[in-house]
Amino acid sequence: MPHSQLETSLEQTACAASGRREELENAELLFGSGLLDEARNSALAAMEEFPLPASLMLGRIALRSQNFVEADYYFRRALECENAATTRLFLVAALTGARRPQEALSELCVAIRELPETARMMFQVGGLYEALEQFEDAEAFYERSLKKQPAPRVQHRLGTVLLMQNRVADSIAVFESLCRAEPGNIDYRIDLGTAYARSGNFENALSCALEAIRARPEDVMALNNAGYALQCLNRSQEALQFYDRAVVVDPDYAPARFGRAVALLKNGAFATGWAEYDWRWLHGQSMRTDLKVPFWHGEDLTGKTILLHSEQGFGDTLQFIRLAQDVARLGVRVLAHVPPALVRLMENVEGLAGVYAAWDGSVPIDYHCPLLSVPARIGLIPANFPAAPYLSVCPEMQKESGEKLRHTVAGKGDKPDLIVGLVWAGDPRPHDKAAAHTDGRRSMTLADFAPLARVEGVRFVSFQFGVAREQISTAPFPITDAMDGVTDFLDTAALLSGIDLLISVDTSIVHLAGGLGVPVWVLSRADGCWRWGENVSTTPWYPQTRIIRQEKAHDWAPVIAEAAGLLGQVVDIYRTTLAGVA
Repeated sequence: MPHSQLETSLEQTACAASGRREELENAELLFGSGLLDEARNSALAAMEEFPLPASLMLGRIALRSQNFVEADYYFRRALECENAATTRLFLVAALTGARRPQEALSELCVAIRELPETARMMFQVGGLYEALEQFEDAEAFYERSLKKQPAPRVQHRLGTVLLMQNRVADSIAVFESLCRAEPGNIDYRIDLGTAYARSGNFENALSCALEAIRARPEDVMALNNAGYALQCLNRSQEALQFYDRAVVVDPDYAPARFGRAVALLKNGAFATGWAEYDWRWLHGQSMRTDLKVPFWHGEDLTGKTILLHSEQGFGDTLQFIRLAQDVARLGVRVLAHVPPALVRLMENVEGLAGVYAAWDGSVPIDYHCPLLSVPARIGLIPANFPAAPYLSVCPEMQKESGEKLRHTVAGKGDKPDLIVGLVWAGDPRPHDKAAAHTDGRRSMTLADFAPLARVEGVRFVSFQFGVAREQISTAPFPITDAMDGVTDFLDTAALLSGIDLLISVDTSIVHLAGGLGVPVWVLSRADGCWRWGENVSTTPWYPQTRIIRQEKAHDWAPVIAEAAGLLGQVVDIYRTTLAGVA
């Protein structure tokens, strides 16, 4: 090539490179001005000549546009050009945005080894652990961030992960400190109210929610929190006003829609409450996806087969399995899928053509329906509740278990003793945070029952299961453990036939005894479950059940004192008439 042509070619190459460098500079300016499409075009034009800075710019543009897949691609291309820790932090941001926290955490741990440990870095690591629900690790990194540089947003996240670990008192302390430091910060006030509610202090929870609403009248979270607090204070009619306001602001806000359903049911507005209750599928409960037939919404079932299935705890299944007979009257063959511990008991429930502990899809069905969605489909109201008893135990098992228990426990004196079953704790369900918080308010200890033992003429039997059963070994009064050898709910039902009365916290055995027609006294926590209504001592679900209500969360002494007084009256009547408990 002649010298003059070579010079011309070199000049053209230099001009092209200079032009592409200008494209990069232009991309930076356009990016800073928010002109993302134009910035992207300029960066793409520079990609071949300057792959590292162009890839970084394209990744940043994608990140700001929340196109996290594209951001991931370009930041990885940049890392191929140069393995820089700062570039890896951009990749972490893309993975976090794409809700891939495990990958983000892995990349961040690589970056941390190459960078100084900063408060911001520790905060970012804590956030990823929080996203992975590894709350202890999140707490540790938030604490490390705070030691390097105190910051309200880090303290806020610390309070949140403490709450998620059920360390409610510690969480309240953090949120109270934030509210003192920034009294005008409504988000802190809302979260403090949430922590108060978890602790059972619904008065303070309500105060926080109302304060937030005064500042932000259309804040759906604050409105929902006010509704929830009022509902837990047994003021469901007032709660509905706040839930309704939240639904007006955001008709799709599932916590308020589901909270409204519960408040309606608790207030006795069953028809409307059941209609709203399906919002639970968008509020923490997952619909089954293994069933390949339609969800029953009320279609004609004549000549069809439907599968009713459990969805929550044992108690819900025990309470609502009674509706199988109503569904069967629609001309449909009814099958049930229930936990294994319930199968034998359910085999004799009216209306069921088959009961399954496992469901493999081999039995043809036309529809399926979770048990707690049945009420809305059949228009269930107290006037048409299927009456108890709807559960039963064969005479042979009653004799073998119930009569044997009674003979073992009963005294031999001239006057008959009342045989009373006790249950003082529910299943803590640590895997279910909401259920675990509730259990902390509904459960007590066996020692709390001691005043009952001062009532003469009573023999006590424990029907307690789980870890709380260990308390029997240190019981402060004589009590017989009936649960040795019990394998399922049918075994328990047979034993219940041998007692006169069950006194229990609100757990599954209440529904077992109620469904069998055994007299029950439910010791209901202050924020009682919706199914027990408000300010009444009876329930249409189980006519032989009395509700003894707690006035203040965690304060069981007045509840037990009331139960002891009633128990003394029942013993007098029982010994006089030789009759059972009415």
